[in-house]
Amino acid sequence: MIRKPQSRKGRQAREKQIVQQSIQSKYLLLIGSFIVVFFILAEVVAGFVYNSLAFPNSYDTTRNPNYQRGWVEYTRPPAVDADARRVIVISNSQGFLKERAEGNLTYAAELETLLNQQLAGQHVEVLNWSIHGGMAPEMVLLAARSAAHNPDVIVLVTYMPNFVADIQPISWYVSDANRLAYLPEVRQYLPERFVARHKINRPLAWLEANTNLGRMKNFLEIPRMGNWTWTPIEPVRVVEPRGTPIRWNDNATDLMQDFYDTVRAASPDAQLLIVSMPMNQTGYDDEGWGILHSFIPHTREALGDSADVRSFSMRPESSRPNISIATAIYAPKAIAYSLNGSPAMYAMHLRQTHEQRAILHRKI
Repeated sequence: MIRKPQSRKGRQAREKQIVQQSIQSKYLLLIGSFIVVFFILAEVVAGFVYNSLAFPNSYDTTRNPNYQRGWVEYTRPPAVDADARRVIVISNSQGFLKERAEGNLTYAAELETLLNQQLAGQHVEVLNWSIHGGMAPEMVLLAARSAAHNPDVIVLVTYMPNFVADIQPISWYVSDANRLAYLPEVRQYLPERFVARHKINRPLAWLEANTNLGRMKNFLEIPRMGNWTWTPIEPVRVVEPRGTPIRWNDNATDLMQDFYDTVRAASPDAQLLIVSMPMNQTGYDDEGWGILHSFIPHTREALGDSADVRSFSMRPESSRPNISIATAIYAPKAIAYSLNGSPAMYAMHLRQTHEQRAILHRKI
């Protein structure tokens, strides 16, 4: 078939179309370049603003004053004392002690005071990484973060409900500690099965954790998430009836193994101490004590009774309803005794706790 030559009008239309497409391409390229330059400038400005902000850190404060936010910044390593002995307490509301305004009553703060009294000539730093409402996956992330701090001891203070709950994507959990999962210096210590199980694979979450714009977005609370706040608030205490019986399950076994493997990868030289605590108000009935005392045997079974893990259950002598206050008194006694094994130190702290208990009872 013989093609007819294009008419002059057809050639002109074709040339006009080519010119228009070229102009459109240039406009698109110009717009794209403008967007790229805009975001680069915005990233630079956001970085300047972000780096000018002062964030609390776990070396200078007794607990994270921003509660469930700011965990990347709070656990960020500042210039540390290379000669200091360092203990990291990883816990939930038991360690946070939101019920009291006095941060020095948290058992991380009490433990630091006690150890510095007992270990004359040495400087001991106890970092309180307790997330109010935190769950086991968040504790695994904190264990991975410990690599940047070179701890001598990691103390996990927890109870069974933190481990037996259904597995969720890491973005589901209450705090913004999930941002730690996307930091390369933290993620490298996480077991691959943990990464897969908790779906740590969102590109947008990676950008939010690793760009200045993302960090400022989190700082400015965009979007604002429920009770997350940068301003301290007093909690409303609600006692809920006990629901489904709490029992050790496969989720708990997997998460405890994840926690242990993460500690060993991130801080291989650190001693790991696991403490089982009562579960808020419901921890004082017979079922509560049963749950408390079954946690450690299950933990030992899950970890194969590892030689480098020390563990025990805590049963406070007090039966007062505010368990967080009770554990703030008794946990340092047991932890310090386990670490040092000094009967003299143990007896001295017994006297201290009697005095502290009297003070607290007058305040309650």
